[in-house]
Amino acid sequence: MSRRTFLSAVFFAVVLLYMGLGFYQLFALLPKSTPGWLVRRDGDRLKISAVMPDGPAKDLRASDEIVLLNNREIKSAEEIVQFIQPLEAGTAYTLRIRRNGEIKDYALRTAPLPPGALALIFTARVILPLVFFLIGLAVFILKPHDTLAWMLGLLFGLCAIVFSNFLSIGLPGWVAFLAQAVGIPSVLFFPVFFHFFLIFPEPSPSLRRFPRLPLYAYLAFLVLIIPYDAIVTALHSFAPQRAQALRSITYAHGIIFSLLALLTIVGGLLALILNYRQAGNIARRKMRIVVVGGFVGLLPLVLFTILFSVFGTDRISTSTLLWLNFIIVGLFLLFPLSFAYAIARHQVIPVSLIIRRGIRYLFVARGSVALEVMTVSVVMFFLMDALFRNNPMSGRSVGVISGVVAIIVWTLTRAIHTRVISPVIDRRFFRRAYNAQQILAELGEALRTMTDPPEMARLVSAKIQDSLQTESIAVFLYDEKTKEYACATAAQYVEASHATVSACEGLSLPVDAFIIQRLRESGQPLAVNFDDANSSARALVSADAGENESRARENEIMQRIRAQLILPIATKEQLFGFVALGPRLGDLPFSGEDRSVLQSVVWQMALALENAQLISRKAEEERLRHELEIASEVQQRLFPQRLPATEGLELAGVCIPARGVGGDYYDFIKIGDSQIGIAVADVAGKGISAALLMSIVQASLRSHVQTARGCLTDLVTSMNALLFESTAANSYATFFYAQFDEKDRAFTYVNAGHNPPMLVRANVAQEAVSVATAEGVTTQVVRREAQMSAVAKNPASLLTTGGPVSGIFESCSYEQETIQVQTGDVLVAY
Repeated sequence: MSRRTFLSAVFFAVVLLYMGLGFYQLFALLPKSTPGWLVRRDGDRLKISAVMPDGPAKDLRASDEIVLLNNREIKSAEEIVQFIQPLEAGTAYTLRIRRNGEIKDYALRTAPLPPGALALIFTARVILPLVFFLIGLAVFILKPHDTLAWMLGLLFGLCAIVFSNFLSIGLPGWVAFLAQAVGIPSVLFFPVFFHFFLIFPEPSPSLRRFPRLPLYAYLAFLVLIIPYDAIVTALHSFAPQRAQALRSITYAHGIIFSLLALLTIVGGLLALILNYRQAGNIARRKMRIVVVGGFVGLLPLVLFTILFSVFGTDRISTSTLLWLNFIIVGLFLLFPLSFAYAIARHQVIPVSLIIRRGIRYLFVARGSVALEVMTVSVVMFFLMDALFRNNPMSGRSVGVISGVVAIIVWTLTRAIHTRVISPVIDRRFFRRAYNAQQILAELGEALRTMTDPPEMARLVSAKIQDSLQTESIAVFLYDEKTKEYACATAAQYVEASHATVSACEGLSLPVDAFIIQRLRESGQPLAVNFDDANSSARALVSADAGENESRARENEIMQRIRAQLILPIATKEQLFGFVALGPRLGDLPFSGEDRSVLQSVVWQMALALENAQLISRKAEEERLRHELEIASEVQQRLFPQRLPATEGLELAGVCIPARGVGGDYYDFIKIGDSQIGIAVADVAGKGISAALLMSIVQASLRSHVQTARGCLTDLVTSMNALLFESTAANSYATFFYAQFDEKDRAFTYVNAGHNPPMLVRANVAQEAVSVATAEGVTTQVVRREAQMSAVAKNPASLLTTGGPVSGIFESCSYEQETIQVQTGDVLVAY
């Protein structure tokens, strides 16, 4: 139990005791007549405060000091009440008063109570305190950790003390002091009233500007009012003769108290108006009844109190005054009743009393506790009565034994209720109590084997729905195809059939949506409240946003799924999606424990999605690797598998792609009986795209080479036109093609922008060897050095004749060149 809960429980217990004493005193001293005048304390003196102009004491005047009543000295107003109220109508009594220093005696008679007077007394001192107490206690018990509910309970509890009006008549000094001391803190009703409406239903703009405003109100009463009341109460209880010392400051104290009370009441009502004006349309509809009840209930009381204090009641007839009091009390009842209606009808303050099955909840859950208390009490009464009826034990021994037995019995009863009865009631009638660790363990086990994101979304949705029973839930996940966050699953809670999946097709948000950006920036849950002017969700329905179709669509989706809390499914690097939760059943807020569990759930889901993404990437990479192996094998088959049979050439070729496949190409083509085609090409790019383009070059070459008939320029021109038409603007190929005629050793070639092949002549090296032999050099080493030196002086010829690269320009002209080759010449193309 928290400190706040404990102190609040003690507070309501004291209020109940104070009210009980007040009710007992009211019925024990129920008035049978009226003297026609009222009394007030002025220091240690008693003075008449008001006289009914048509009553039996109309000769008296306000401010007359009472000296004797029936020849008895009167020390307190309680003694007058105790003397007058039991008298029957028409009973004679004497009253000695002091007026302007002159002593006068009056022989008076009591008058019958005006019609309706008892009803007014019963309404003001019984019905009003009970209404305030019951509403305040219900709100506190059912939502003790909510600040608004706790403050409303405190406010109504203090108001119940004020109207109970218990008098310490005939009590010993210390008992009277304790009884009156309970009423002293009731003056805090005024700063609590001011504070409550500063934060109801949301913090007031003035509170945001002056955050210490409520503190100043509390300090004013704690410093200026309560110490004086405590001293006066102590003096009147223990040393009435010394109360004369405070007479000089009594009047000033009354003025200060009246001003502070008036300022806090007016300030609270103004704060209520400001909060009402800044609220949205829906919030205004919920608050309207509270605003009306507050003003209609409080303003007449404040106004008439001021008027009566300034002008008195001497000129008002008894019947008129009675009706005015009836109107004031009746209207004041609207203040607590308006809150009760707003809570029950519009959920202004989120308490468990207003959950969708509120009456059943209150009767079953709380009623079970009350039933257990009653049962245990009855059983204990009869058990103790049977044990001690004829037992000669002392009262102290009986009390000690009864207390010990009661503690043991109540401890056992509470344990049984907590472990057996409460779980059964919760499972049978209300949402199932959930264990955070159990939920996380079950989800972790289930998500570990899942790789399908929609399946994960359905599992998480079902778990959250089953645990918290939100009215709606929707899970949005990022779609790689559409590049949007699309709804993967959605569910509505139906009480008869529990959660049912609903269609969510067409619900998607772009990556630049307002809510997506907020989730990506903060990584924290986002509360959505379209009625709260300070909520980030208001940006969706602002004036500027209303002109933006994207914002309007986003607003429509959030309201369609009834989003109240949005949780990002994200890691540090990526936002995979989000979970949008609707309100809890009965508009209960999400507690701190709820949010903690939900964040853990979406974090686990984010890890599972990241893991599934890695698995998917690995599978995709494995598939691509396999396809690349197949493509590499296919491409290798495009290269010459067997070298053409020829007597005049020694042929060799090799291609090793850097990425398994590529755009490099070489080929040897047999043309007729005596010609060999030699091709080398390099396609722009890498990988699969280059390999596909290479296949086009290979197919085009082989389809045209047989018809070239020695005109290689036409062949290359045709290939250029084909590549230009069938490829993109940034696709091209460099190409070298040559034909060797074995009969006349003629070597004809065209170079279309390719790296120039090198032709190394054999006769250069042979001439160097012949010269060395003629000079008498016979060693093999010297001959080899002569060859290398000759080649270095006259390097290989570069075959550059041709034209531009193929595939860039629609029409190109090319040239060809024919050279004679000798035995031993070497051609290197690359």
